[in-house]
Amino acid sequence: MADEFDALETAIAPLRASGLDVSLFDSAVNDIKTRYIKKLPEYFQRIGYLRYLATDPKTIIDIGVSTGTPKLYEAFNHLPFLLVDPQRNSEQKLKYKPAKYTFVEKGLGAERGTLTLNESASQSSFIERDGVFVGDYKVESQYEVDVITFKDMIDSYKPEPPYGVKIDTEGFELEVVKGMVGAFDDIDFLICETSIRRVYRDSYQFSELVAFLANHGLLFYNILNDVSPWPRYYDTVFLRKDNPKFTSVT
Repeated sequence: MADEFDALETAIAPLRASGLDVSLFDSAVNDIKTRYIKKLPEYFQRIGYLRYLATDPKTIIDIGVSTGTPKLYEAFNHLPFLLVDPQRNSEQKLKYKPAKYTFVEKGLGAERGTLTLNESASQSSFIERDGVFVGDYKVESQYEVDVITFKDMIDSYKPEPPYGVKIDTEGFELEVVKGMVGAFDDIDFLICETSIRRVYRDSYQFSELVAFLANHGLLFYNILNDVSPWPRYYDTVFLRKDNPKFTSVT
């Protein structure tokens, strides 16, 4: 059935790109998907599985917080957190908070500097959406923000290693990961939202992220959310290459 849906989406793409209303088509396809495609459970919402991924982290770092990541906070509520988000007054926008945290209102990237943030609530990004994926995406405001590297942040705030890290930066994940050079030995686990389709202009491909992390000792382990025949992104897990989970049946 996946092939049939791909063919339908390919056929409708020119109409979608032209601005024609294809909402009835989308509604019909989504209804068929809901009825006939069996979904796997969302493991990102399972506290026990999040804990299983960890070996012995001492600090959890949540990059791209938006309103918060409640299951992550609940899974590791005994640990201190670093919460990182560049949106103005982002700490005040939190709906969910861990018991103990430090907030860093900066962007993370491959190098220090400033970048323009396209603010759009939980979909805020340093890069713009592209092509058919623009859709109803609305930029509420644009402004310059300070950007540092992950290693800069670690050196400045000095959280206790090892670190459990979650990254969700709307197409900018590879740039954040590049800024982790010099800190990879202190990563316990990495949960990263990864783009599969080219949703963002000049963004990375999933294979590029996997290759970069593999070159620095972190290997792809699993995906945490529903499997889709038409994925735009997956929440993915990377573990150290010597992690015993790679040689265990459970």
